Amino acid sequence: MGNERPGRPRRPQHNGHHLVSPVEPKCHAPVGEDKGNDQRDHEAEIPGQLGQEQADQSRKQQPDQKPVLTKVRASGADLVYLGGVIETGAQVIIRQMKEVGLTAPRTRFMGPDGLLEEELLKGATCDAALATDMRVTFAGLPFEKMRGVGAKTYETYKAKYGKEPTSYALYAAEGTRVIIDAIKRSAPEIEKAKDVTEKREAVRKAIASTKNFEGINGKWSFDENGDVDYDTMSGFKAVKADGPVGCKFAFETILE
Repeated sequence: MGNERPGRPRRPQHNGHHLVSPVEPKCHAPVGEDKGNDQRDHEAEIPGQLGQEQADQSRKQQPDQKPVLTKVRASGADLVYLGGVIETGAQVIIRQMKEVGLTAPRTRFMGPDGLLEEELLKGATCDAALATDMRVTFAGLPFEKMRGVGAKTYETYKAKYGKEPTSYALYAAEGTRVIIDAIKRSAPEIEKAKDVTEKREAVRKAIASTKNFEGINGKWSFDENGDVDYDTMSGFKAVKADGPVGCKFAFETILE
């Protein structure tokens, strides 16, 4: 499925995160630099404990954002939107928002699906997450709203691993099903292929031509750009919860 997440609208192209007011452009300032994908790829290349230590050290080295956040507070911005992931220091920004007084109802925090992880709540602290009235969007249905293939995949995952799947875990299974389906459909071309290059091309074409696939969010097809043709989005909110963390992301609404 390429680098696009299923059903995900394309993000604006920029070099960093931005702080904005959704009502009026009272403030528009870069916060950090989005190197999430590169950093994750680099961490994946480092085996075992060494990789974890480097990841932990990287997070500790996130820059202090208070000077920028103080300017945002002075601007009167209604919303801080962070277009990034956990590895780019989102938890630091949320925690420091509370420290400089950027809290609801005056100012709220919003971010994309890359932040829909318990790790974010642990790092940001529940106090800060709740104080900023934090909301996160997700490209797809919440698990409890899935039906058919989605509900079956969800229950199978829980039965096998004994825990709730992370936000995009079920999409890994979805991607695997797409590949297996494409291999089956391209079997005649694979048999006739002269070499491995032709075999790979046969599978690639079959994947690209996937239509009306019964997926976890319902039927979908790839368009001419390789994107899926549905735009289902969900909204989640940080709320108090029992347990060691003290808060969680709770489904709030389907975004039309």
